Amino acid sequence: MRYCAPLISNRSNTIMETIRTKLSRKKRKLVITMFFGFLILLAGMIVDIIGIIPIDWIWLLIIGGGLIVVIPNFLLWFKMPCPLCRGNLGGAINTPSWSWKIKWKLGIPSEIKFCQYCGVSLDKEIEH
Repeated sequence: MRYCAPLISNRSNTIMETIRTKLSRKKRKLVITMFFGFLILLAGMIVDIIGIIPIDWIWLLIIGGGLIVVIPNFLLWFKMPCPLCRGNLGGAINTPSWSWKIKWKLGIPSEIKFCQYCGVSLDKEIEH
C-alpha cells in the first residue's frame, strides 16, 4: 500500500487527502495505543509473577493495561465512519484475510476500494 501525502489544493490553501489515508491514520493511532496497552498488561503480569510491587498496585497495571487494549479495539470495530456518509466501516476494515500482509494491520487494505454504504471510492480526495 502506498502512502498518499496530503496535497494542498488551489482553493484557499485547504489540505486534501484521500479517505483511505484519513482512515489509515486513525487506525494506526488506535493499533499503536492497543500495543502499548498490551505491553502495560504484560508488565503487570510479569511484576505479579516476580512479586516486586505490592499486590494493590499490580491490579492497577493489569486493569489499566486491559482497558487500554479493550477501548481502542472497540473504537476500531464500531467507530470508524466513512467521512462522507458516516456509515461504520470498522467491520470491513478490520476483518482479517489470508491475503493481507502484516504491514496492512496498521492501514487500510488495498482490496477494500469502496465504502459499503455510499459506494464512494476510498481513494477520493476530501478536505482534511
